[in-house]
Amino acid sequence: MTKAGTVTCSPYLPADPVSRLTALQRGWLRRITGQPYRARVIHSKPIGGRLGLEAGNPDLHAVNLEAALAYVLKGASPEAASQFDLERLEPGGRIIGKRCGTSQNIGAKARKAKD
Repeated sequence: MTKAGTVTCSPYLPADPVSRLTALQRGWLRRITGQPYRARVIHSKPIGGRLGLEAGNPDLHAVNLEAALAYVLKGASPEAASQFDLERLEPGGRIIGKRCGTSQNIGAKARKAKD
């Protein structure tokens, strides 16, 4: 079975700017592809299924956060899985570009300048 190309991002975002970010994502996708946005191309959902869960029900949020993290880490090596007690392992696809990183405003240089 061939999997489609996907991007998985797990940023923390307070509930207030979510609708604005959704609009921005659609605009970015239109500019990148040169095509109009098609429904359901971007699939975003809050951890635990609803915004504000981390404040309203922290225990339920923690359980769902653990499941989300397990999904993101499913392509870990057997050694890492053993070391961190990861149970969900699946072969991942080819990674193009950076595996992870930070933006300049929160990167090492910015953190060092703040100290």
